Amino acid sequence: DGAEKTTFDETKEENSTGDCLFLKAVGGDVQFRMIKEHNAPDVKYQVKQGQSWKIFTPGETVITIPENTVVSFRAASETQAFPSNEYGQNVFVMDPKGGNGKIEASGNIMSLVSQDGSEMSVDDYGFMQLFKDCKILTKAPELPATELGMHCYTEMFKNCIGITKTPGLNATELNEYCYQNMFEGCTNLQIVVIPESVRTIGSSAFSGCKSLYSISLPAKLSSLG
Repeated sequence: DGAEKTTFDETKEENSTGDCLFLKAVGGDVQFRMIKEHNAPDVKYQVKQGQSWKIFTPGETVITIPENTVVSFRAASETQAFPSNEYGQNVFVMDPKGGNGKIEASGNIMSLVSQDGSEMSVDDYGFMQLFKDCKILTKAPELPATELGMHCYTEMFKNCIGITKTPGLNATELNEYCYQNMFEGCTNLQIVVIPESVRTIGSSAFSGCKSLYSISLPAKLSSLG
């Protein structure tokens, strides 16, 4: 298909804490690629601490992540603005290559906005659909941003049937529809914790989450979609 394929021989796992977004393959190898919609920002990746960072070219770069290998991701520049409209998102695509490979995400997803992960605001549509349909994702990364733009998390984990617990939602300043359809179709999601700062949840945020048995809602929540 003409895609640039990268296979990592290094299997040393680096510590999955820090200022980058980490994706770890567990239970088997995973093939990873990315779809870039229009003016979405560039992303760099690194397979092992100390190695050079490489530009991840959506539509061209295909990474094969061996079992127990951790790959780091961050913004291509020190700071970069995420899209301000619905036509500019990056979308991750994960394939277990016919096996049982899964992906655990960890670290700081804000490293996709600023390389050091210090930025705490997400622009309108910023992470919209980022992990949508990643059925082999079993753990979502934390979401430390405190200021959320409109639709920034819309459909972010839609149809991610492998996750069982929502990540931390730490925002204190929210625009409209931040969480709309965020976990729709996550049929194995069991535990939801919404922080006290949240006053409204967008429509269908948990639609189709048929395995829910524990949900913690803030006392002042005025709307649940």
